[in-house]
Parts: sequence; C-alpha cells; structure tokens
Amino acid sequence: MGTMTAVERDEFLERRKTGIGGSDVAAVFGIGWGCTKRLWLQKRSVTPDYPSEETGPMKLGTFLEPLAAREYVSRTGRAAVIEPMRRHPVAEWAIVHTDRVLYDEARGGPENPGVLEIKCLGRAVFAKVKREPEQGGGLPEDYILQLQHGMGVTGRTWGAFCVMSRDNGDILHWDVEFDPSIWREIVDQGGSFWAQVENGPMPETLEPDDKRCQKCEYRKSCQGAALIQISGTDIDRDDALLPLLAEYDERKALFTEAEGLLDEVKEDLRTMMGDRGAVECAGDRRVYYRPQTSMRWDSKALDAEHPELAKDFKKPSVSRPLRVY
Repeated sequence: MGTMTAVERDEFLERRKTGIGGSDVAAVFGIGWGCTKRLWLQKRSVTPDYPSEETGPMKLGTFLEPLAAREYVSRTGRAAVIEPMRRHPVAEWAIVHTDRVLYDEARGGPENPGVLEIKCLGRAVFAKVKREPEQGGGLPEDYILQLQHGMGVTGRTWGAFCVMSRDNGDILHWDVEFDPSIWREIVDQGGSFWAQVENGPMPETLEPDDKRCQKCEYRKSCQGAALIQISGTDIDRDDALLPLLAEYDERKALFTEAEGLLDEVKEDLRTMMGDRGAVECAGDRRVYYRPQTSMRWDSKALDAEHPELAKDFKKPSVSRPLRVY
C-alpha cells in the first residue's frame, strides 16, 4: 500500500468496507487468524468494543514496504508502480489494493502486467520461507490466497512475492502464476460471505477459548461472559502477577531472538550440507540431513468421510496449558 497519511489511511479503511480485499480473504475461509464473524462485523461498520491499533511489526512492515519494493526493482530490473484500488467488473464485492503493479519486458511489458505482493516478515517466519523456497512453501496460506485474489480481481495472469526480513533486510523473491481453481473458490466463498454481509445471517461465533478471540476488538460483545468464564471458572484479578508477567515478556523476547539466531545457523548448515545426508567433523561432531518419512493420521479426512468411526475412537484429553495474553 505504500506510506499513507492519517487521513489517507482513514479513507482507505472506509473503502475497504465496500468489499472483500486481499487481506480479508483468509477470514472468509477462517484460515490463520481470520474469523468470518469479525470480518462480518467490520464490513457492516459495527462499532468495536476496543479500538483496533496497528502493532509494532505492522507499523514496521508498512515503513519497510517502499524499501522492499525498491530493492526488488533493483534486483529484477522490472518496473513496480502503485495503482489505485481496483474492483472486479463482475464480482463487484471483490476489491484489491495491490502493493505494486509489475511490468516486465520479458513477460510482455505494459500489455501483460503482474501483481507484486510485498511481505516484511519476522525472523522465524522469514527463516521458514527461506528453508522451503519452492513456490513459497514456507509462506502462510493467507499470503498465498492474497496474491491469487489480487491477480483474480485485476485479471492478471502472473504475480510475484517479495519477502523481506524485518531483522536484517535480506530479501527473497519469486514469480507465481495465476491459479483459476483457487480464484473460483475465492469467488464462491467470497460471494456467499458478501451476501451474508448484505442480508444476514451473522456468521457463527467461535469457541470462547479460541486464540483468535483473546485480542479481538469485538471480544466483549461477541463472546460476553463466556470469554472470561471458560469451563465455568470465573477469572480472578490479581495484580501480584504483574512482576512475573513483565519477566515473562522479557524472557520470551530473548527466547524469540535466540530461536531466530539458531534458525539462521541451521539454514547455513543446510546450505553447506547440500545433498549430503551425513557429515562428520573433528571432535566427533556429526550433522545429519536425511529425508525422513513418518505416517500421520488425517483427522479432518476421517471426520469428513467416516464421522461415526471417528466419534467412536475419539476420547477426551484433559490438560491445563499455561497461556499468557
């Protein structure tokens, strides 16, 4: 989207309420942090219980986007231009504000433009993308849907990801072809959802212990007492925990940083290992990098195809995880 003034951002947010944009698609499918009810409330301009504010990483991503675009242009030789919001000519609820329009002479120049999707990621997610580069195998699914949505709305047949690390400015980029099957799913799901926005009914509420509800701006009116009375237990107030929570936050930040540094070393080791499955070093140090195959139950498929069988073999499991919000 590029850098906006406060007024421009307010206008942009108002325009977003007139349709389903690229960043909304995940919520339509209930993927990741997306919630269809929250999106429904937003599109109907329902006043939230709590103000929605940009987080630090979100602000940093907005700030770094122009830098990432310039670096992408420098590396690829393509032209990358900002364009106004677009609306699909038939599915009028489908809108998009692309990060950039791409022009590449090798792909037909202005006659065949592409869509650039820019993501500025934290260390851990960036490392995952770097480990699984094939068509962005390490990217969250909502990002993949977002680019396909952008191509579908604008009628373009190709696009590209530019992924920048917020920590060191490293950049990865690759092209993506338009997938008509994904676009058909977006049109089907998006059209049904937009009909709900215009005519109802309101989508179902998530379970109160769903992690998406904990910081949702509609959590009070949506979940009500259920959010603070999960499993029939009232929530106490005890400010004596505050010093420990401050220590928790500090140590979690250190852990996240250390985990990212370890991921970087692992990635360097993978690169040096190449196709070798095992390497021995002085001091009896060994590194193994071999393919491993494991069998896992596909519980979703079992629930869908054999619900009665799945029901008979599902047993309750009681745990008491510690969650800090």
